[in-house]
Amino acid sequence: MSKRKIIAAAKRKGLTVVSAIYGWQATPGEMVPGWQVQFGPEVDELFAQDEFQDFDSTQDALDWIEGLTQANSHGAGVSNGN
Repeated sequence: MSKRKIIAAAKRKGLTVVSAIYGWQATPGEMVPGWQVQFGPEVDELFAQDEFQDFDSTQDALDWIEGLTQANSHGAGVSNGN
C-alpha cells in the first residue's frame, strides 16, 4: 500500500507521520486526487519544512521525503575543545 511506503520512507529519515490521507483536494476550478500528509514536529526541527504537505502522487511524496536534507547539524559532532 502506498501509505505504508510513505510512512517507511519518513521513518528512514527519522520522521513520524501523524496522518496520511489520499483523497480529493479542491483547487481553483477543479477537484484533484492527491495525498495530504501531516508529519511530526521533527520535520520542522530537522529539515525546516512545514508539518503539512500535499502531494499529487505517492512517488512525489517519496521523492520529497528522500530529497530532504538537514537544515543544520545542531552542533552534532562538533567539539569546542573544552
